[in-house]
Amino acid sequence: MAIRKLLLLLKPIDLYPFLETDGVSLIKNPQVLQYLESRCEVHRNAINFCQEILSKKPVEWKPISRNDLSHPIRDVDMVITVGGDGTLLHASHFIDDSVPVLGVNSDPTQAHEVEELSDQFDASRSTGHLCAATVENFEQVLDDILFGRVVPSRVSRISVKLNSEPLLSHALNDVLIAHPCPAAVSKFSFKIKNKDGDTSPKTVNCRSSGLRVCTAAGSTAAMLSAGGYVMPMLSPDLQRNLLKQLEGLMEEKMVSRSSKNPQVLQYLESRCEVHRNAINFCQEILSKKPVEWKPISRNDLSHPIRDVDMVITVGGDGTLLHASHFIDDSVPVLGVNSDPTQAHEVEELSDQFDASRSTGHLCAATVENFEQVLDDILFGRVVPSRVSRISVKLNSEPLLSHALNDVLIAHPCPAAVSKFSFKIKNKDGDTSPKTVNCRSSGLRVCTAAGSTAAMLSAGGYVMPMLSPDLQFMVREPISPGSTLAQMHSAFKPGQSLDVNWYSDHGTIYIDGCQVNYNVQLGDTIEISSHAPVLNVFLSQGFTQIRSRY
Repeated sequence: MAIRKLLLLLKPIDLYPFLETDGVSLIKNPQVLQYLESRCEVHRNAINFCQEILSKKPVEWKPISRNDLSHPIRDVDMVITVGGDGTLLHASHFIDDSVPVLGVNSDPTQAHEVEELSDQFDASRSTGHLCAATVENFEQVLDDILFGRVVPSRVSRISVKLNSEPLLSHALNDVLIAHPCPAAVSKFSFKIKNKDGDTSPKTVNCRSSGLRVCTAAGSTAAMLSAGGYVMPMLSPDLQRNLLKQLEGLMEEKMVSRSSKNPQVLQYLESRCEVHRNAINFCQEILSKKPVEWKPISRNDLSHPIRDVDMVITVGGDGTLLHASHFIDDSVPVLGVNSDPTQAHEVEELSDQFDASRSTGHLCAATVENFEQVLDDILFGRVVPSRVSRISVKLNSEPLLSHALNDVLIAHPCPAAVSKFSFKIKNKDGDTSPKTVNCRSSGLRVCTAAGSTAAMLSAGGYVMPMLSPDLQFMVREPISPGSTLAQMHSAFKPGQSLDVNWYSDHGTIYIDGCQVNYNVQLGDTIEISSHAPVLNVFLSQGFTQIRSRY
């Protein structure tokens, strides 16, 4: 087919409109500012160069900004994208199999620049995995296409149906199905189905940070960072990966309105009833004791808890975590797991859905032992444990909330890349010898209490409950190279983890999604254990006194 009419799709020239706010640069590091300004200039020059070359060729062409593309691309013989893989991916959602596309990498990564600035920040530019041309060879590549010396490759894409209805967009790289909050747990099940309708023999029940499916083209991107493998570019197969499967770590919420499976509905209704009965039981027990008490719904808690001698939470770990954000180190807390997981139920329903209930890792009591536990506390036979929490400073200002489990710093979109660097700093101001530059799905820091949760699922290790150390892990790092060993480690109470944020948007999530703070390009974040401890009655404390009485 003769190529005579082209569409030139351009990544916006103003790549970093957020460099200044009210005329003041958000970037304090002059080298970072110089690097970003250089990227703008190199990209602008590449656009001008490509337009000059096209003006000399016997073709009709029209430029359009990537941000202005909103309808399917038709009536052209070819699309040329000038930017990086992201620009070509964006174009692919508007192109069917009748229009070929050529990607021009306008700003390739310079190895010497990355090496020179490695101790300051990540100076990578554009990979251009899907781009066949740069300004160095654009004219030659274009001539080869125009004169028919080369033909396009047929690269597979992914089709998705939602409730049996096909979605309009097809994925060239990958599909991620996840909770919209990166710090939340996604709950789902899946089976592999053949064309004849047969499915794999067993349903896979999942609680994780999501499910990713990629094409061969996308196997070098996020899938590879998450532990996948590179596929031959023209392979029609799809690869899937569970993102950090959780094993019974999070408290379930009661949502039944959309369930079509009667067993799921029965399970959720049972959970509501068991929880309701637990609340009533705890209130009956408290009414018999020589104490003054007042009930309050978790959703109504909005101010610091004061003027009480103890807090009792009835729910699961999530309820205790929520309460911890309103409690300082002067008020102890006891967690009552109102709805513990039943092993036989999980086993019986494993081929239908995940029937786990509440783990209650932080809860010392259930309805079975609540009165005995309460008496042990009231008669002074047990004391609370001092559990470390995390302090976070944003641009040197302390955040109000302290994390009992963990802190996640990530782009607010779970499918987006987070760009940042970090160093470990000692009390005396000394820092680790090398800045670690990261492009990943975020940075997680956990306490000992949180080391059995998302951190463990991501490949971390369980810490002794009363350890004051903090553990950190970079989530799914992209091309970590020689710094891989620095992506997961721990730091002491006398140290802090100092982070520089280089993405346009970001969010600090404290113990999940409910407590969060926005960050932007140029912000600094300091994470340490310099926070008031939480006094928690833990189950091991009661185990010890049982052996004495």
